[in-house]
Amino acid sequence: MENKNRETKKVTTPISKQEVVLKSFLTGREKREFTSNSDEGFEMIGIRVAVVSVDGKTDGVIDAILDMHGKDYDFILNEMAEIINDSSFLAEKTKKE
Repeated sequence: MENKNRETKKVTTPISKQEVVLKSFLTGREKREFTSNSDEGFEMIGIRVAVVSVDGKTDGVIDAILDMHGKDYDFILNEMAEIINDSSFLAEKTKKE
């Protein structure tokens, strides 16, 4: 069951200035997809699971990301990696301790 009220994170790509909305965190079920779908590449799973929209469009998100300028694509992959690895959550927790 997906949480429709989940917090999201908006980022703007550095080259083409496209607005990309990403989930701010992944659920355990979503994280599990990385191990259960080993035939599909890590990047494709990440895009499918973490990206909500590109320029306000929710359809064709994978193609929109793949068609981006290489630097924008790398930027989105880095943002996804932070979400997938819970980097921002871990950084906030370290600050509080």
